[in-house]
Amino acid sequence: MRSLIPVVLLLASSTTVAAQTDPARWRVSVSGGAQSESRAVTDRFEFQENIETASNSVRYRGNPDVLVDLGAGFRFWRNIGAGVAVSRFTHDGSATIDATRPHPFFFGRPRTFSADIRGVTRTETAAHVQVFFDAFTSEHLRLVLSAGPSSFHVEQDLVDQVEYDEVYPYDTATFRNATTKTSKATAAGFNAGADLAWMFTHRVGAGLLLRWSRGRVELDTPDDRTIKVNVGGAQGGIGLRLLF
Repeated sequence: MRSLIPVVLLLASSTTVAAQTDPARWRVSVSGGAQSESRAVTDRFEFQENIETASNSVRYRGNPDVLVDLGAGFRFWRNIGAGVAVSRFTHDGSATIDATRPHPFFFGRPRTFSADIRGVTRTETAAHVQVFFDAFTSEHLRLVLSAGPSSFHVEQDLVDQVEYDEVYPYDTATFRNATTKTSKATAAGFNAGADLAWMFTHRVGAGLLLRWSRGRVELDTPDDRTIKVNVGGAQGGIGLRLLF
């Protein structure tokens, strides 16, 4: 361990000197990548039909999909700066519906049916305010660590009506169609990440973005309830890095 101390001090000293002499104050990043699979969301709602209680249970599955991230920052003192990044993540997911419908003639004899529907869209747009630290800076390699608050705006398709077919003697019901409505919500959260860049010149390079963010929004359902949904997750991307 003692032998590592001089190495750590040397790296810290070289990083500080490089940050003090580095003329670049502004940085811009453009990245494309993916966001990890979001947690599944389960919703259940009940209503009256045939003088009994009918229900729809819906499980919305999240899938990993394409992420676009744009960022800009300003180094205001030595190797410390501040910036903002905007990420957008959209995917066409799916949902599983498990429904029960009371029998029109007999009490206590519900009919059940299930279905999978596609095209259930979820979009997350997040603004990440960041304080960043140039952890390592050399002629070609740069490692930047960052953390700060985030603001998430979410648009999620939620199942509204579930239509079904039945024929005499009405002992069974089969799924026909489901309609959805888009619910929107905004909430605060946080983010932490790292950006590793290889500079081809003093101004232009390529970078690897790794970030983890988390927030929780409350979505209004079509029948005037609310459900809580976790947003954010692990994000990764590669792209262009510019210094000015």
